[in-house]
Amino acid sequence: MLRELPERTRAIFLLYRLEGMKQAELATLYGMTTSGVQKHILKAMGHLTRQLRAGE
Repeated sequence: MLRELPERTRAIFLLYRLEGMKQAELATLYGMTTSGVQKHILKAMGHLTRQLRAGE
């Protein structure tokens, strides 16, 4: 499911959820706002939720 995400969205999500990086750190790393980081995280979470529900 994660492989279906765009590369940047997947990377941000994994660094945030698995590596525990803060949103501000990710924003600096990727040259974007924290709001932009939040959008990538929400996009990934929405995708994963939809895929898990579809498999029920």
